[in-house]
Amino acid sequence: MEEVRRQVKKFYQALNQMLAGDPKSFLDLWEQSEDVTLMLSLGEKEKGIKSVGKICEQVSSVLGSSPAKIQVEPHEYQVHRNGNLAYAVILERSISTMDGRKAESANRSTLIFSLKEKHWKVVHVHNDNITPTQETLSYILRHKNLV
Repeated sequence: MEEVRRQVKKFYQALNQMLAGDPKSFLDLWEQSEDVTLMLSLGEKEKGIKSVGKICEQVSSVLGSSPAKIQVEPHEYQVHRNGNLAYAVILERSISTMDGRKAESANRSTLIFSLKEKHWKVVHVHNDNITPTQETLSYILRHKNLV
């Protein structure tokens, strides 16, 4: 399980490099397959390594040349493994800075890895934002006696 945790850390290091304008190490983490998928909070739904690579390169190009800088870090996560598949369920903190101002947001991510030739490769990423409304509703549902 520790090797999957290391892969999650590598994922976030590479993700932050991509957000700064260098997508290579991020794309190297992916299985080179037309079965990989990427679903992001802005509506991207990519299937296949060519489509995933193209959108990652576009995002990297735009954000890498932007005055705004974004860092994403896993805040809490759990890792599970079953044979040659593993997944991580993650709560992320995204920190954007520009002109000395900082904004934070919360995201949820699911990463799925496949063990290929002794290396864990990304086969799926799903990411979405957590809004204050969602957080409030979740809290109420978990604490029914408040209502």
